[in-house]
Amino acid sequence: MDIQISNLLLSLGIDSAKPNHLSDLGEAKDGLRLYMGSYHFVGELLAGLSADTQEWNDANTTAIGNFTFTMNHKLSFVDEAMPKPILQLDFETKIPWVLTDKPE
Repeated sequence: MDIQISNLLLSLGIDSAKPNHLSDLGEAKDGLRLYMGSYHFVGELLAGLSADTQEWNDANTTAIGNFTFTMNHKLSFVDEAMPKPILQLDFETKIPWVLTDKPE
């Protein structure tokens, strides 16, 4: 993750090492691994569009490096103790597999 993304997450009070959800979706056609995940943080969306996982498009996403982000209006995996209001920042990224052992 590049410094620009780390700084963005930090500005929102998000620890980039602790997504509330992370899925490895396997190898994409280009040979990179596809990952999707999300972070929760306290706040409100004052402007712009939100989306759910099926609605991603150029109007409601932003790309930074090899990551694409969107605000999701359908919350998932929320800790009940988390203060309200809650926003969900979803992401998708493709990154190379760097370990010697290949995934099964």
